[in-house]
Amino acid sequence: MAVSADGRFLTVSDRFTRELGKYASAAQPTKEAEIRIEHLLRGMRHLKLRMYPEDELEMSAEFMQQLAAFFSNAHGQNLKCAYAETLTSLLHPVIETATAEVNHPVWAKAVAIVLSRALTMAQKPRYWSTAFPLVVVSLGVSPKEVFLQNWSMCIEVVTARLKVGSDQRVSADDRIELHETSP
Repeated sequence: MAVSADGRFLTVSDRFTRELGKYASAAQPTKEAEIRIEHLLRGMRHLKLRMYPEDELEMSAEFMQQLAAFFSNAHGQNLKCAYAETLTSLLHPVIETATAEVNHPVWAKAVAIVLSRALTMAQKPRYWSTAFPLVVVSLGVSPKEVFLQNWSMCIEVVTARLKVGSDQRVSADDRIELHETSP
């Protein structure tokens, strides 16, 4: 379904969010529901967020707002990691093309929600490998003020974590990405 999304982003993204909405609740989903959510999230990785023309930006921003809300309410390690990986995949290509579009109010609000949740997750060792790449990518698609406010903290965290052997590759990749996106 996601592969056909190029020409019909609105239709396909609405279908994904409608399906995710069926499982949105304050409680931990059942194992079966968790598996379905993970499959939906894997399918979403093939969507392409577009920052222009303006109507494409509006659709992408609204989709990100819905996805950010689901992510902020996700429970359980598997789901949080699945959301983080999906959001990283969706947002990474946007870094290359986005400029002033990241200041769009709906987009900025959605990315702020994602960044906040990713920062919280990155503080826990079990989430580090999926959450920190999302922190870096989220900063790359954030308004300039947010980026400038947070990028030095990320460099400090990466530098401190470089001493830990298993995180060396992830940290080095993220450090390079931060350097490439800095103004």
